[in-house]
Amino acid sequence: MGVKAAPSLKFLKPSCALFSSFCHLDLMDEFIGGENYKKLGSPKKLGEIVVKFACEIVVKQLLPTLRMLVARELFNKGLTQEEIAKKLGVTQAAISKYLSRELKIPISHEISDYLIPVSKEISEVITVYDDPREGLSRFCQFCFALRDRGIICNLHEEVFPPLKNLDCDLCRTIIPAKEPMEIPERIEVLLNMEKAIKILEKASDNIQKLMPEVRMNIVMAVSGAEVVEDVAAIPGRIILIKDKLRAITKPSFGASHHLAKIVLTLMEYNKDIRAVLNVKYTENIAKTAELLDFSISEFDRKIAPNDIALNDIIIWGVETSIKKMSNVIPDLIYDVGAFGIEPMLYITGNSAVEVAEKAVKISNTLQVG
Repeated sequence: MGVKAAPSLKFLKPSCALFSSFCHLDLMDEFIGGENYKKLGSPKKLGEIVVKFACEIVVKQLLPTLRMLVARELFNKGLTQEEIAKKLGVTQAAISKYLSRELKIPISHEISDYLIPVSKEISEVITVYDDPREGLSRFCQFCFALRDRGIICNLHEEVFPPLKNLDCDLCRTIIPAKEPMEIPERIEVLLNMEKAIKILEKASDNIQKLMPEVRMNIVMAVSGAEVVEDVAAIPGRIILIKDKLRAITKPSFGASHHLAKIVLTLMEYNKDIRAVLNVKYTENIAKTAELLDFSISEFDRKIAPNDIALNDIIIWGVETSIKKMSNVIPDLIYDVGAFGIEPMLYITGNSAVEVAEKAVKISNTLQVG
């Protein structure tokens, strides 16, 4: 028989799980109220559909998946199935299923990209603290942050179509934040990356003038990054599809070794410069950047010392460019290129959004020629 969870140690039994069990149509007027209620339709019309709350999405999709991921993290830390069951507020039989099933994250939404780093943080909290409020706090902060930033909205509209085209902001109004929501930094980096991608895609008509032959990528590192796995990038890069910039996949950590080396090198000179975007080099692009008061420094691979490995020339080149600027990181680094290596400009900045905005500024100012 499975071991029943000890009530005092239920780290992942948030109150929303209780709330969702008694949600029904009678709550709709109080929960939504006002103009949005009128837009959704009359009570009779509402009675013909199944009302879906954002909390239900969290409870039915996010929470079970997160429990599975946390269970695996805890098992890898050496906890027994019985100990994990007590921590998560489920039976030992449930933990056994979590550990034996093939790992598949059922949520096809962008939220799935953030569950793994959150599960790692919650597992650390559960391991260190005996107070179940610590684990619940991390989960609720994560949930509130997703809702406050509107990330859960698309998924909510999929299961509850009446919300579409209403510019719904319920989650922002019912969960007022006195201070910015705290969520794990890796998630913040991914969110910043996705915002930068949208900036680039929206400016496709002009940005495509900066597209190199090897295609474009953008990276952003967590603070204190030391290895490639601390740097987020776009697997498959940003490409042109019918003259529109498109990121093939969502950003993830460890997806670009080349640009990661560049940003890690930059951070050795300035820990706040954590993002890079590569664009093609032309004399016209470089002149436009200078007209916008962007600083530029360059390096030539052909004069790199012979004892430097081919894969490390980029590190030497970045350091060379910085030293030319008296150890101040320029806005753009120009790689002159070599036989078989395309000349390239690397736009630097504090965040993915910042380097994307620099690229847009250059492309909007650039004159064809």
